[in-house]
Amino acid sequence: MNTIPLLLCVLACLVQAYAGDNPAHNICDMQKDCLPPQFTTITCSNGSVAWSVREDRNCDGQYDWITVRGCDGSLCSQPIQMVAHPIGTIAEQPFRVDFTSSRCENGRWLWRVDLYTQDSLLLGSVIQTCGDSLPQIVYASGLISHIPGDVSVARVSPNPTMGTVTITGDFDGRVSIEVYSSTGQSVHQSVWSSPGNERLTIELPSNLPDGIYIAVVRHKSNAQFIPFVLSR
Repeated sequence: MNTIPLLLCVLACLVQAYAGDNPAHNICDMQKDCLPPQFTTITCSNGSVAWSVREDRNCDGQYDWITVRGCDGSLCSQPIQMVAHPIGTIAEQPFRVDFTSSRCENGRWLWRVDLYTQDSLLLGSVIQTCGDSLPQIVYASGLISHIPGDVSVARVSPNPTMGTVTITGDFDGRVSIEVYSSTGQSVHQSVWSSPGNERLTIELPSNLPDGIYIAVVRHKSNAQFIPFVLSR
């Protein structure tokens, strides 16, 4: 038996699992039939909704991956057997959620959770695509994340942007902003030792493709994750 193709497949699957690399889908995921995602909700003590999505990412008939939005607002996405490490925070409390899913060409599933206020206004969505390893948080209002403590909520504008991004917040010390692509690649870094104002502006590289990006704003001992859309 020729083991080279098998080794290539195993290596590609490892690349997919740890880096979200699309070629792994082409080699390993063809002809697979994953279980559809399972969506579960519970009601928190304040009346808001916590939820989870379980996935069969290995397409072996067993649920091995889970994404959870807890009552404290934390969003975790990792293998079921691992200890939870939040990938972000959804500060606003959703009181209604809608779940939709559809099958991808490689046998996996894409899904989307829409979050609504008590007045049925759309807060935003958590979206898992066919090619990404982790879901993306896309807010309708531009208010992305809230970190408790002595740092105010940061906002990004405009969203979508054509390349110029303004971050507003109560910045009274050293601030760093690093922008990542949806695949985790750092595409921009800026540092202010003492900005002295509430508006920080960055210019994204002109060669960046359109898509979803995440600005990581570090101020004092806290960090905020602010997804935004680039559309030139």
